[in-house]
Amino acid sequence: MDSFQPFHDAVVGAVCLGLVQQAYYFNDVLEEPANAIYLKFAEGRFARFGISAAGFFWRETGWVEMITVAGPNHAYPLTDLGAEIGVLGQRVISVDFGNMFDGSSKLTIGFENGVQLSLIHEEWKTRLEIIPA
Repeated sequence: MDSFQPFHDAVVGAVCLGLVQQAYYFNDVLEEPANAIYLKFAEGRFARFGISAAGFFWRETGWVEMITVAGPNHAYPLTDLGAEIGVLGQRVISVDFGNMFDGSSKLTIGFENGVQLSLIHEEWKTRLEIIPA
């Protein structure tokens, strides 16, 4: 969780210019619905983030990274969510993260139009939950 505050400071107040979900499949079976999320918060600046049993992780990158060399049985497809869920052009107004006593964790991002995006990690998988405005 040491990296949460810099992530918070980088994205709160920024306008969402793009939002991409990365899933993980093994042998054509969806293993991780939300392996990582990319939030474009400035030209040429993306926050790549996610949560796992170890907690919150993130790093800044200049582009969405397509994983293509993981092996023949692995796939990491990307889904462009920004327009689909109505957050393109919307300012990020809140970011919250918490670990629960049962080992699960949750990261929630709130946008100025009322949409909330949550990453929820439980039972060794991370899923994405969208609460519309």
